[in-house]
Order: sequence, then C-alpha cells, then structure tokens
Amino acid sequence: MLDDILTKPGPHISFEFYPPKDDAGLNRIYEAIGNLSRFVPDFVSITWGAGGSTIRKSLEIADHVTNQIGVLCIAHFTGLGMKKKDVDELLGELKKRRVNNILVLRGDIPHNMDREEAFHDGFEYASELVKYIRSKPKNDKKYLGILVAGCPEGHPEAPTLESDMNYTASKVREGAQGIVTQLFWKNDFFYRFTDEMKSRDIHVPISAGIMIMTKAKMIKKIIELSNCFVPEELNQAIKKYENDDASMEAYGIEYATRQVQDLLNHGFRRFHFYTMNRAKPVEAIILNLADSLCECRGVNVS
Repeated sequence: MLDDILTKPGPHISFEFYPPKDDAGLNRIYEAIGNLSRFVPDFVSITWGAGGSTIRKSLEIADHVTNQIGVLCIAHFTGLGMKKKDVDELLGELKKRRVNNILVLRGDIPHNMDREEAFHDGFEYASELVKYIRSKPKNDKKYLGILVAGCPEGHPEAPTLESDMNYTASKVREGAQGIVTQLFWKNDFFYRFTDEMKSRDIHVPISAGIMIMTKAKMIKKIIELSNCFVPEELNQAIKKYENDDASMEAYGIEYATRQVQDLLNHGFRRFHFYTMNRAKPVEAIILNLADSLCECRGVNVS
C-alpha cells in the first residue's frame, strides 16, 4: 500500500505523464515509462484534462502502467464536475483495474466554463472530495492510497498565502497520506512550504515537484498558467535560447540538477518529476545525481 512506499528508505523519485492526443504519442509514453522504470520509481502518476476531458484515456494508461509495465500507478482524480455517484463509479472502475492509489485535486476550470457552472452540485474543493472518499469504509488507507497537491508559492486563486497553507493542511487532516507540490523554480518557496506544514502539525511526506525547462515556448505557457515566480537567471535563459531548443534543454537539465542538489543538501529526499512525456531530460538529471538518487537506494544504473 501507499504507506509502505512512503515510509521506505529514500531518496524517493516519481514521474508524471499526461494522456497524449494519438496512439503514436501513447506508444512513446509507454516507452518512456519503461525506460524510466530502471530507476525503480515509487510511482508514476497520470493526469487527466480540464473538466475530465481525458478520463477514458487516463484510465487506459493507468491500467497499462499497472498491469503491463508493472509500475505502481497513481491516477489523478479531480473533483471538478464530479457528483458523488460519479466518484463512486470511477473509484470502482479504478479498483477493477487494480489501480488503488489516487492524487486528489480540485481540477482546472475549462476556459469555456465559469466557476459556478463548473462546480454546480459537485466538489468545489479537493478537501471535500478527500473527506467524501474517506467517509466510505471501503476507502480507508488499507484499500485506497490518497495523495494531494500543494502549492509552494500559494494557489493563485487563494486570497492569502496563509489561507492556502491552512487549506492544504485541511486536505491532509481529511485523510491524505502525502503531498506532491506544484512546480517551483526557487527552492526557498519549497522550504517555506514545508515549514508552514510543520507549523500546522502536518508531518506527512512531501514530494518536491520538479519541472525541467526544455523549450522556451513551453516554459512561457507554463509560467502564464501557473503564475509562478521566475528567477532572473531563468528569464535571461528564456530570452537567450528562445529559438534554440537544444541549448534550452541543456540549460534546463543543468538548472534542475542544481535545484535537486540544493534540495538534497538541505535534507530533502522526495522528488516528483514533471516529465512532459519525455524520458531523456529526466534520465539526464538522475544520472547527474546518481550517487545521491540511485546508489544509496541500491539501484544500479551503470
């Protein structure tokens, strides 16, 4: 179960993938997950699109990762547009596929929908969804593992940082067993976030979400969507490598390697890599830090 994974000796690594648009992309995902499985990840997580637009494809991938590749899979599970009966049915389908761990999220509101419409008669907050799921005896920690998301910089819709930290803590109190953070490019935000959780008596495992910068265009879109802080060094790199993807990727790998090394130096041992469905940049970072991330876990990558 999830608790066994979270409490085993670290460092811990995990990877996120999202459903592709076509079968060719699907095959590339399976190949990438197969390649990354040599690092013995704790789990692979599979997202779904805004408004549940990719639920069927996400289920298919989660099934394949679990039962064909043999890597533990955590399925994203968003409250957006979900009624109680929908939650029960989807959890039942996941269990039929032997996917017994989920990452509970509120979900992003589709661009063509307002907030009232999106959450009408559904779950407006992830904490509500965690509470409902845990209210069923068949969904206790022995049968279903639950992770939740955390925002080191605070959720962009939260009125204050303090209110968002309180809200994140509430998700754990309702029954989540661990937190996976959103991306951040300045480690001080992560250190503050972990301190904020401790100050609220939250001591579950927290995985640092690591995003690798590989294309300037992609990074600009991520920054726009997440409203995350961008260090000046990164701003300069985006400008410098705007039309040079190879150099941008090389810089992104080097930057993320430094970022993870700093986290390791501060005693943190849990890393969740946002792969953007590509294995090579993540492989490069892990191999750069193999002494810290692999050998001490007994993983031979030679």
